[in-house]
Amino acid sequence: ADYIDIGRLYLAQAWQPAVNIDYDVSMQWVDPSLTAKTTGGKNVPTERPKYRISEFSLSFATESELFDNAFEIERLRGSTKDVLFITDPTATNHLQRRTLYGTMVDLQPIINSDFQIYQKRFRIEEIIK
Repeated sequence: ADYIDIGRLYLAQAWQPAVNIDYDVSMQWVDPSLTAKTTGGKNVPTERPKYRISEFSLSFATESELFDNAFEIERLRGSTKDVLFITDPTATNHLQRRTLYGTMVDLQPIINSDFQIYQKRFRIEEIIK
């Protein structure tokens, strides 16, 4: 291409877990728009920008993997700095729809669920620009 317009170029160290994320991966739209009713019964909507939320779990990770990666990502990015979440970079069918640029919210603990098995739940909320 002669010209490329990029809103944000994301260069960072990627982390792809050794064991895939659980099958409870969810992605949904959140519509924070409000609708008020007039005294005559008419609906008066106030449209607000929609955004996506994705939730997923890593349930069969090692202690080292979660503390070396997830724990460090939360320390460095917290709930105020951006992250890029791609469920499966090789699944190109809906890659753009399933890629989420946002912030981590509701930070959850790393849980030692069984002998040498650790788990962590994530919730990422899309940043609207």
